[in-house]
Amino acid sequence: MQHDGAVTFDVRTGLIYHSTFIGRAAKKNKGRVSRYLANKCAMASRIDAFADELTDKYGVSMREQVEERLKFFDSGETPRRNVDVMQEVAAALRAERGEDVEMAEASSAKKDKKKKKRKEASGDVELLKAKKKKKKKSSA
Repeated sequence: MQHDGAVTFDVRTGLIYHSTFIGRAAKKNKGRVSRYLANKCAMASRIDAFADELTDKYGVSMREQVEERLKFFDSGETPRRNVDVMQEVAAALRAERGEDVEMAEASSAKKDKKKKKRKEASGDVELLKAKKKKKKKSSA
């Protein structure tokens, strides 16, 4: 079913668009901020649904991220990455529960070491391919 020309659908309507965060954004950034806020709401609902224990720390950190994003659109100040923020919150929750934070850091160090080895290995494969191409060109 097609709409006639008089009827238009504006993407920036709905409950999220009436948020104070979007009201504070500049006109050209309202769509961006509304998408960003919708993504944060979706992540927060997933965390609430699948978390083992209830906490508001993730929601508070996501609210801070939305504030940082608004500052970014106004002043250009780079906001923190979501991965870093979520790791900070997870580490804080582990510390509250008394779990060993050093073990988590050690496992992340092991992962970094594995990534480095993979990159080196893939670099070696690329060097071998380049050498084979040179041999083919010189023999042809």
